[in-house]
Amino acid sequence: VPRWRGHRGGIGSRHLGRGERRRGNPSPLVRPLARSAHHAGRGPDDGQESLAQAQEISVLWAYGHTRREPRLSIARVLTVRTAPPGQPQITKRLPPGPPASHARLTAASEATGRSPRSARSSILPEAPTALPGFLARTTPPNAQRAQHPTRLLAPNEHLTGPDTVPLRTDLTRARTTDTLSAQHPDHTFHTLTHVLAHWHDSGADTTPFRTGHDLMRRRYARLGLRRLLPGDRVMVGVASTRPGAFGGFHHPDQGYRHVQMRALITAYGPMDTGAPAHGTLAVLDLLRAYAHDCLHFGSRRDYHLHAGDIVRSRYGLNFRRAGGRSYSGPDPAGAETTRNIGVVMEGACDREARTITRRAAARHDITARDCGDAIAFRDVTGQLDPADLSTLLAEPTPAATERDAYLVSLARYQANVNARYERFLTEIGRSEAEDLHTLILTTVIAGDVSRLCEWLDRRHGPGTFTALFLSPGYLAPEAA
Repeated sequence: VPRWRGHRGGIGSRHLGRGERRRGNPSPLVRPLARSAHHAGRGPDDGQESLAQAQEISVLWAYGHTRREPRLSIARVLTVRTAPPGQPQITKRLPPGPPASHARLTAASEATGRSPRSARSSILPEAPTALPGFLARTTPPNAQRAQHPTRLLAPNEHLTGPDTVPLRTDLTRARTTDTLSAQHPDHTFHTLTHVLAHWHDSGADTTPFRTGHDLMRRRYARLGLRRLLPGDRVMVGVASTRPGAFGGFHHPDQGYRHVQMRALITAYGPMDTGAPAHGTLAVLDLLRAYAHDCLHFGSRRDYHLHAGDIVRSRYGLNFRRAGGRSYSGPDPAGAETTRNIGVVMEGACDREARTITRRAAARHDITARDCGDAIAFRDVTGQLDPADLSTLLAEPTPAATERDAYLVSLARYQANVNARYERFLTEIGRSEAEDLHTLILTTVIAGDVSRLCEWLDRRHGPGTFTALFLSPGYLAPEAA
């Protein structure tokens, strides 16, 4: 609903706040609603500021934005019904709903894609669902909502260039067609909501995931991300016909796929039986992966068409030339810190995801002894130490089993991403490392690099961002 001009607090804030209603002329609350009915496709705009064409419109009035942090406050829910021409208009005020209840319903709605009315305080559905193309091959109840054009763009994605119409068409096709399951033909995938419901019904304790989801929702809202990755856009591999298959966060060729706007995950542990060998650890690993991919989902992205292909010209802090050249270059082999923006963003996302997982585990008094695999527990909760890496990297190559290969991938990811990012925070942020981490995440989500540049300039001198990250070849002329 557009704001009514002249009122800084939102549409009709002074009038609604006192519970007043003008007589005679329509209230300022009513006039903008006529326009909103037209913009929502509810009927033609005949130029008359009335609601004669609308049957019923419900409005949730939110206010309370501050300079530093948007805050949602629920003031009223109005149901406006219009009478036939010539009869008086009826406006019914309903009592305000509690903000906490609305926030829980909103988070559940965002995670499931379901309406807030039917959502619960978790992302578990009433019945398991699966995306077309996967094992269940049934259309989810919210398929029509999930395929609506406004929901086929992530919250901070932008289409640029002169060809936005064909660009939107190509993205819609990529996001409504299964192109991911063929990458793992031996695996069986279900949606995240399906897997959590099945595990819960099988007796596994999924409450740590619920706790982590609540922590995630609140933390990410403070960072500027209020829409989480829907559960039906997350595919979890739970079984495999390949002998010795081993799943988890470090399984090869998985993660968030931004063109398809879907995440591909495998459940931690052996995949031969279809049930997790260590249920608690599998739940924590799933929480870490989901929290990680939600940040990728909510990151700033700019797309354009280049020679008929979808090109990502902007991602978080990073920029790309038309030909695909990145703003920052790769780190040298064996580097202890990083000057690569991709490593910084990946490290920031995983640091945040593991912090949430560690806090959820602590709230439920879960320790390494409860999980059956101490190294995997320390990995998902962000508590690996150099001794762990020394042991894992000493494994022979090639690995004898998929589990051995998984542990080697775990160690390499820790050394090349997480350890380098932690060193970067200590080196650049010093005593303000936590503030720098938070600022990096807010910049990745919003895409406004100016605050980060100002922060760095005040502490390390003008042009610090460029000095840290700009690749020498980024500004070189590109071939025609």
